[in-house]
This record gives sequence, C-alpha cells and structure tokens, in this order.
Amino acid sequence: MHGGLLASLLDCCLAGGAASTVGDELGECGGYGITLSMTVNFVRPTGAGEVRCEAEVLGGGATTKFVEARITDGGEGPVATASGTVRIIPMPPG
Repeated sequence: MHGGLLASLLDCCLAGGAASTVGDELGECGGYGITLSMTVNFVRPTGAGEVRCEAEVLGGGATTKFVEARITDGGEGPVATASGTVRIIPMPPG
C-alpha cells in the first residue's frame, strides 16, 4: 500500500479520534477535527488484505487534542504510526 494512502488514513483516524471525545458543548451537530500537525512513521510494508486504524487521545484541552494512531494488518506490530495535534471545530447546523 502506498505511503501517502497510509498517511491519509492516519490523518482521518487522528481527526476522528479527537472529535469523538468532544461532548455536547459543541451543540447537537457535534464537531470535526482539523489536523494542525502530524508526524508519520512507516514501520514495515503492509500485507495483503484488511488494515485497521485505531486512535488514542492522550490529552489536551476543550478543543485541542493530542492524539496517537496506528495502522495494523494482522501481522506482527504496526504498519505505520502517527502522532498529531488536532483542533476540534463545531460542525455547522444543516
């Protein structure tokens, strides 16, 4: 799998993980994440088949979160990892 595709998946995972931690303070429409910075580490080639990306929010304030993500493919250890800072923006109604 191309590294750019892996980086894009990690970016979406970081932003989604951060946005999932924000509660009702952003209103009923919730919010979405804007990646402010991201560092990607490519660990090994991915195998054939499915990949999985998981994120963990390490900390931050009400709208800025520090997040780590990793892609696995069922093999030994991660395929790629990322750490980033994500800003949560309220989603406009409608």
